Amino acid sequence: MSLVLSIASPRGVLNDEDFSKILAETFEQCLATGMRLPFVICGVSPNGSVMALRMQGPGREPEVLAEYAEDEGFRLPMTVMVLDKDNTAVRITIAADGRRAWH
Repeated sequence: MSLVLSIASPRGVLNDEDFSKILAETFEQCLATGMRLPFVICGVSPNGSVMALRMQGPGREPEVLAEYAEDEGFRLPMTVMVLDKDNTAVRITIAADGRRAWH
């Protein structure tokens, strides 16, 4: 599956709003494909920025498990990994142009 979302700034960096949007869409897509809650979601950028969250369900705030961000934020390309209750995993790569691919 490949999706395009206009998220990347001209310098290929995600701001907090863009990253939150990606996490919300990833959460919804994982539910739609039958993955079971809770999810652990980890986003990692090659510049060392990382965010790990536990998501319990719709309407509940995610729990931050780990977080580190370089001053520039999350540089693209980057990878998001999701693991569910049954150990089902998905990896999403986000290219510099915002194109996402699910693996």
